[in-house]
Amino acid sequence: MTVGQVEQLFDAWEILQAKGPLKLDDSTFLTFMARFQQVQMVQRQHQGARQRLINELQNLMKPDVTTDEATLAARLKAFDDLEAQQVQEYEKALAAVDQILTVTQRARLRIFMHNMEGQKLALLAQARQQAQAIKPPNAPNAPNAPAPSAPPAPGRIIK
Repeated sequence: MTVGQVEQLFDAWEILQAKGPLKLDDSTFLTFMARFQQVQMVQRQHQGARQRLINELQNLMKPDVTTDEATLAARLKAFDDLEAQQVQEYEKALAAVDQILTVTQRARLRIFMHNMEGQKLALLAQARQQAQAIKPPNAPNAPNAPAPSAPPAPGRIIK
């Protein structure tokens, strides 16, 4: 299972788990589900865009790459603008969820979201460890993988 698949499953499981702690009735839960999925989507989109910009910055900062100050400043501005935009989009999506909840439910939601984030990080770490353990021993980037050997000499029998 890939990290992306684990994240998708976790997002769906998170929504289902929220019903209990928030004490949502069935009709409110349907609205909550649609709105909370929007919160999750905003988070996921931001995470991808943020990672792309971080990768760009890393590439610009490599020792063998000459980067002028203007280019670096432009990428930093793009990063800062993305962060500011994400805050606005996240707050807007969360405000839509908050509209259907009582103050008590909103407090429970914040606690629930905090706890779920911790569980998600633990599951993702476990998935990454399992993915590393599953790699075949001769796979590139595998620790302790033997160096590729030269092909056998013509006419030599391999046992």
